[in-house]
Amino acid sequence: MVVRAENAKSRRERAIPLSEYLADRLMQLKMLHEAVLGRLPAASDRVFLSAEGCPWPRPTTNVVRLLRRVLE
Repeated sequence: MVVRAENAKSRRERAIPLSEYLADRLMQLKMLHEAVLGRLPAASDRVFLSAEGCPWPRPTTNVVRLLRRVLE
């Protein structure tokens, strides 16, 4: 995976190694996005979408607490 210079903290492009498993999962996510959006995802699209295929709304305190419980 390559991080573009404009997105990197150091403002330099750099390569980050990904495991084969993670690369496969990201390709599956890309195909899911294509099915939901009806097009290939653009660089400006969000990576994680709601169950309805929409960007997540701005988090509130309740949502953050619920997410933390789920992650625990």
